[in-house]
Amino acid sequence: VVAVWMDDKAGIPGIFNVWAGALDITASTICQDFSGIAFPPSDMELEFTGTQYWTRDTQSAYASGTGSAKFDFKNANAGITQSLVTTVFTAVGAGNYLTFDRAYSPGLSGTDSLIIESSTDGGNTYSNLSRMFGNSNGNGTLNTTDYVNNFSPTSGGQWASNIFVLLNIF
Repeated sequence: VVAVWMDDKAGIPGIFNVWAGALDITASTICQDFSGIAFPPSDMELEFTGTQYWTRDTQSAYASGTGSAKFDFKNANAGITQSLVTTVFTAVGAGNYLTFDRAYSPGLSGTDSLIIESSTDGGNTYSNLSRMFGNSNGNGTLNTTDYVNNFSPTSGGQWASNIFVLLNIF
């Protein structure tokens, strides 16, 4: 796509500059909507030891779609680390984004965290892209609603959208 426009940024009345810019638009989208019954989906894997706390849930963000991934924070003991990892590693450059929706209700005490990691070597090592914390004092960056016993999000107001810029992730 080539964009062409004129303006008078030079500040001289009646003198217009012509500007042109080329845009390379290539779409590369990896999307997981958890619509399939199999969990984890074929393009993801679970990394955990002991009891698995990840499941597929029939709730979906903003009532669009047919499913989501759910981590059972309320039944997991303190210190449990489990990962849901994509097995599709595609090199991306500047201007690409990771987007997802999340819903979280804190427990009555303690702190939970969601860590988003990226890899520059095809999944051999990872670095933190973001870390969100959820807690009962109401100011957790992960929180999308107050404490709800047996939380399963039911409304758009209980979900939050996230967008993270990816720079040269491989």
